[in-house]
Amino acid sequence: MKTNYSNFCKLALRSLILAAVLLLSSVQAFSEKVYLESGGVVLMEAENTESALGLWINSTTFPAYSGSSHLEFTGNQPDGSGSPNSPLKYKFKISTEGDYALVFRGRSRLLCEATDLCNDAWVRLEGDFSIGAGGPPAMSWLTQDTKMFVGRGGNGDWGWASQFDINHVQPKAIYHFKAGETYILTVSGRSQRFNLDRILFVTSLNNQTTAKAVVAESETIDDGIA
Repeated sequence: MKTNYSNFCKLALRSLILAAVLLLSSVQAFSEKVYLESGGVVLMEAENTESALGLWINSTTFPAYSGSSHLEFTGNQPDGSGSPNSPLKYKFKISTEGDYALVFRGRSRLLCEATDLCNDAWVRLEGDFSIGAGGPPAMSWLTQDTKMFVGRGGNGDWGWASQFDINHVQPKAIYHFKAGETYILTVSGRSQRFNLDRILFVTSLNNQTTAKAVVAESETIDDGIA
């Protein structure tokens, strides 16, 4: 009887140890890095997403990219025909409450086209936020996949996207973030041969030109969440 009880205890202990190891492995496998806002700026290199790239590819085709490379979307059509594809996630935390503009550095890779093609992506945001001053007319623009484009000046060269586009209505992408909150930005492929270099959130109190010139990525921490 004593032997059976001892064996039962050993089995129970082994089960607990195994469960603890599996839990620890799960935390290590699924924890994510979180970019930290500092001085009203969050700067993320597109290629440093922890998401599977899917139909995005790492590229160094175009000079003057920042970081180690840039990403190019290879799905859909040059005019953006097709559903949002190959979502890339970027997690960040805000310490300074305020209105933040989303801008990203991108460019098209035109072949024989001479029109406004290959220059946009879908974006949406998750978290506790509201519309910032000068932002879109409804929250759905911020919470659902919405087209964001690099203007004609960015075709064939690097430029900055700062506006949404739904049926030619083109408000700025401005969010009101709360201090201490963590947010997840999802960028999905829209038009074929669109290239994405870096992603920037900058508070309205900052000069955007200065923020765009920042070289170093924002610092990160591990969220430790399974």
